[in-house]
Amino acid sequence: MFGNRDHQFAIAAGSVDITPITRVPLASYRASRKAIFDRVADELEANVMVLHTESGLPVVFVSADLLYVGAYICNRVFEALAGRVPRERILIAATHTHFAPATEESLPGLGRVAREYLDFAATRIVDLVRRLLDVTPVPAHCRYHEGATLHSVNRRRLRFGISRQYPYIGFHTEISPNEEAPRDDLIRVLTLTNAVGKICAVCWSFACHPNTYPQIDSVSAEYPGRVRQLLRKRFGPIPVLFWQGFSGNINPYRIVQLGGRQNERRSEFVRPTLSQWERWTETLADAVQLSISTAGKPVHGPVGCQMQSMEVRELGLDSSKLLIYRKVDFGGTLVICGLSAEVAVEYVGRLRAALPSATVIPVGCTDDVFGYLPVDDMIAGGGYEVKGFLRRFGLGGRFRRDICEVVERRLILALAAVSDRPINRAG
Repeated sequence: MFGNRDHQFAIAAGSVDITPITRVPLASYRASRKAIFDRVADELEANVMVLHTESGLPVVFVSADLLYVGAYICNRVFEALAGRVPRERILIAATHTHFAPATEESLPGLGRVAREYLDFAATRIVDLVRRLLDVTPVPAHCRYHEGATLHSVNRRRLRFGISRQYPYIGFHTEISPNEEAPRDDLIRVLTLTNAVGKICAVCWSFACHPNTYPQIDSVSAEYPGRVRQLLRKRFGPIPVLFWQGFSGNINPYRIVQLGGRQNERRSEFVRPTLSQWERWTETLADAVQLSISTAGKPVHGPVGCQMQSMEVRELGLDSSKLLIYRKVDFGGTLVICGLSAEVAVEYVGRLRAALPSATVIPVGCTDDVFGYLPVDDMIAGGGYEVKGFLRRFGLGGRFRRDICEVVERRLILALAAVSDRPINRAG
């Protein structure tokens, strides 16, 4: 497997089509959509990479073009790999496209789950993962690349006016562009290169909601799918895994600097035309390819994987669901950090502070997402990411005001204390 001693890793990677073959409901935007979708604008995929090291068990990465992957599909994968790959070494994440069928039955407010599609998608993903575990992996170099782009904006703005919630007149938080609030402009990329220097897989991350495709009753992988198509035009039909960043309060912002000139700023989000959306995705793909063109940094092992969870009741919510935190640690120098929530962008800084010696790749929408994860400063301002989403997600209660301290103490710092000690290694 590791014939060339310069290769610390070996991979098996592939893709599978999970586009619905019957017309089923789509998740999200329930009140605005038809009962079932009109057309397939572009295919949905699951992209999978199995990463092997010389001294450890494999690590399985699954990226699926879904709003959330959900408990059923995750458990199907875990059960299929039981005895072969421990759960902490399986990172399952949704690209978070808002144009895919619903797959989490505990969230009926986000759309009705069609059981036939749920079984169809789960079976296809499980079959691909099993097949990749059984094939001979290819020795590969791994490098980390980084770039930046101005394609997103914070979507929380505090304004004085009339609100639907108490107090009805006063300051309230609305969803509109806020260029002064935090966002994460970084594009983070892992490339896997074979013995002849050809890129054979790409994993990339960006923090931005995939929620502005103009044709709302269509199936679409949204910008992660469009960028994937454009990367394949350059690198061939390779697996491309997308990891949604911490984008709980981040939306696309199509008013960006294009062609050397700054377009006018807007005070509200406006759904783009198809040509505007395509232009936005094309320029984002250009930024991803520019990031890949940089020399990057080599990524080495050993690879340690950890997982810790807490009930969301500890955050103040009335639910038995869990907030799950995952770490995939590459020799203490690069750490992939996943959380089973739509995570506020401010948590990126908290992860960096907890892991000061490592490059951090934040990944949201992993596992069975319970809802949004705000920071303390957002609680007082309310808004959709604090209060507005609760009923749609079947949640009661209210977030405690020291939520950051709880998340850091119970999850982030608890695992940071052992970040330099890889675990679950074979032999």
